[in-house]
Parts: sequence; structure tokens; C-alpha cells
Amino acid sequence: MIVFSNIYSSATTTIGYDLAAISLGLPYERFLPGGSATSQEQLRRYVGRFEFGPDFYQPNAEVTLVNDGSMLLMRWPSGEISPLIPLKPDRFVDRSYWEEIYVERDATGSPQSILYGHFRGIRKP
Repeated sequence: MIVFSNIYSSATTTIGYDLAAISLGLPYERFLPGGSATSQEQLRRYVGRFEFGPDFYQPNAEVTLVNDGSMLLMRWPSGEISPLIPLKPDRFVDRSYWEEIYVERDATGSPQSILYGHFRGIRKP
């Protein structure tokens, strides 16, 4: 399977793998937006600043997860804002770049890092 896109998007990889799995009768994970992380209390728990390393798309970028009152947003250093689509608790898709985001929590349940594709952003105090 070959899938093309006219913008940078990691969705094409996932789409290609899923189409291949479907055509071969193999298991795949369905995309089901609209997960349960939508209440104001749940959204507030994600808010924070996260710093990525020098190998990230924007080297050493510090992104901020923001609750705008109705949804979670990711603010980039450039000022660009990406809406985050909830999939499951602690799992989102960046609507602008179609990249999956996982929130990793510490023992107290506070977000300690986010995984953006294969990159890890560490929470800043």
C-alpha cells in the first residue's frame, strides 16, 4: 500500500498500515474520535508546558497544552495552535498534523510527559 499526502502528516503511515491490514484480513485499530476526556475537570488535568529535545521537529520546542473551555489545544512556539481530538483517556490526535499524542502520568496521576509520535516532551514546572 502507498498513501500520499500534500502536507506533512504521519496519518499516511497509519492509513497505509491499516489499509494493508484490512486487505490481508489482519487486525487493525479503528480510529474512533470523541473519547471520554471532555469534561472541564478532565481537560484541566492536561494543562501544562512540555519541552522536547533537539531531535524534535522544532528543536528544543516548548509546547503548551491549553484548555480553552471546550477542548484541549496545543500551542506551538510559533504561536500556531493545534486542536487535540480525544480518542481515549490520555490519548489524542493533533488535528493540524494528524499525529497521535499520549499523556504519560507519574505515580500521583499528574502528567509527566507527552509522547508526540516517537518524541517525548517532558513537563516543565
